[in-house]
Amino acid sequence: MSEKSMILDNAALVSLPDGRQLQTFTLGNGPDLVFFEAGGASAGAVWGLVVDDLAPLTDARIVLYNRAGYGASWAAWDTRTLSDLVRDLHDLLATMEYRRLVLVGHSLGGPIVRAAASILGDRCTGLVLVDPSDEGNPEYFGRMEKAFYRNSWTFFPRAVWGSLRTQKEQQLMGIPEPYRSQAVADSSSPKAGWTAGYEVANIVPGLRGLVASPLVLAETTAVTCISGQLPPASKMREEQNTAHRRRAMASPRGKYVPAHRSGHAIYQSEPQLVADEVAAILKL
Repeated sequence: MSEKSMILDNAALVSLPDGRQLQTFTLGNGPDLVFFEAGGASAGAVWGLVVDDLAPLTDARIVLYNRAGYGASWAAWDTRTLSDLVRDLHDLLATMEYRRLVLVGHSLGGPIVRAAASILGDRCTGLVLVDPSDEGNPEYFGRMEKAFYRNSWTFFPRAVWGSLRTQKEQQLMGIPEPYRSQAVADSSSPKAGWTAGYEVANIVPGLRGLVASPLVLAETTAVTCISGQLPPASKMREEQNTAHRRRAMASPRGKYVPAHRSGHAIYQSEPQLVADEVAAILKL
């Protein structure tokens, strides 16, 4: 185990106002905070490669966490709407002190950290959105919505049968130990499967909510959008890239970064790119 991967050894349970506890993993004790939000149906440890690449670039405190229902975090007491996820993140951040804050979100984690930043205002220094789900992509509001809903019903039974664990092991092949085993275990239990089903069912409804009530970020908040480029010929990828570019351009401090060697799982295929963009915001 490398010195940098010791982040998994520094685990804690942090209490929220409603009494539930969420599991965090922390590396470093600097005045700045880099906080990672995983994608839907995923555990915090998927960010392991990015943490290892980021640690030499900054003295900031780096925090991963498991949303309610994953790993040692307590189960959720709600149906895991986008508002529920944002509230938990905001409440968790309220327990931490920091000089500057950079939020990093992948996939569903993108709208989660954007919504949290809209609440935090100028207390959020920057966002790094890693191939985020984006309400500006019309492909979400059609067959994909139905596919998400159908798939949402499969997570719990697959967790009980063990096939969810097998799927996670295959999906996370690009992540080394000890992160891979941690991420697989934390996201494949029956508790995690139950939670994941609700999260996935609520992805598109959450995006619809953002269309109806657009988020407003502080002009001082830097927004970097890292967009996967593979497969290049798909309609979904084209619309996603367009939405990501618009998202970055909508911010006075926006930056669009194409990840040329990546599809959706940029945290596996180009972790150094993510780490470099986080470090760049901390240097602004």
